[in-house]
Amino acid sequence: MNKKDNESAISKRIYTSFCLVTKIKVAFLFIFIFVVALLYHFPIKKTLESFLVSQLSNLPGCEISYARMDISFFLPGIVLERPTIQGQCFGQARTRLTLETLNIDLLFPSLFPLGLRFRTEIKARGSLINLRARVSPSSQFMGIAESRITSSLINDLLGLGPLARGSFALEASLETVDNWPREASISLRSEDFSLLKSNIQGISLPQINIGEINLRGNLQEESVRIERVKIGGDNSDVAGYFQGTLNLSRTNPLASRVDMEGRFRLGEKIITAIPLIKLFLQNKETEEGFYRLRLTGDLGAPRPEIL
Repeated sequence: MNKKDNESAISKRIYTSFCLVTKIKVAFLFIFIFVVALLYHFPIKKTLESFLVSQLSNLPGCEISYARMDISFFLPGIVLERPTIQGQCFGQARTRLTLETLNIDLLFPSLFPLGLRFRTEIKARGSLINLRARVSPSSQFMGIAESRITSSLINDLLGLGPLARGSFALEASLETVDNWPREASISLRSEDFSLLKSNIQGISLPQINIGEINLRGNLQEESVRIERVKIGGDNSDVAGYFQGTLNLSRTNPLASRVDMEGRFRLGEKIITAIPLIKLFLQNKETEEGFYRLRLTGDLGAPRPEIL
């Protein structure tokens, strides 16, 4: 083959490739125009919104209302502005929780295991929760990362008024198979936590400054390993260090067996406010001002023992 034939063959291949790319672009453009026309001429958004309104307002014992809903089809997602969740959803029947925004986006599907993936962003009372989830026929996964939970949100969830002050950094994950947790982990940290002045069952408590809280744990099969619980520091009104295990019960979560051991120290402020504490601590030995404590029994009714 001479030089002229080579140049002709190369030109032909380039032309063929160019035509193929052009056809693909035209096909994608046609699909795009078709989808836009479909969304424009048919009330898909309105129909979908009506369906979501019906579902959110008819959740058994957990109705959700909102001020406004936005639906997007390109990068599919739903944004609810000022959604209000009834207290039955989190065990506080007489309260309700109003969020700033609730944003749910549908991500590319998971291939292994095959399933849908979602990204959720929740803003409420200065808190920001970033959640990713995967839902498949046999398993589910949920992960929380780069999230911050304020005491204002915690107070609203507990329904006990202004009980605490501070904020937490939260990272967590949970994978379930056949509706049972298989793997899980949690990391919860705070540097500025305190319990505000309160009255609990007739006992007047002063403000308790704690400062640092650090919790780390993980789950494998049916056993939760609590790697570290650190409460307070040298200048805190209460301080403690604990670790242990929690063996889960499939039939009754409150019957899960807990076995934890550690040490704690109480400041004079707490001992003065609750004189009964002196009776429990009487004749108990301390090590550098700390008492040893073991917690055993069922999770619903654990038995503390000062060693």
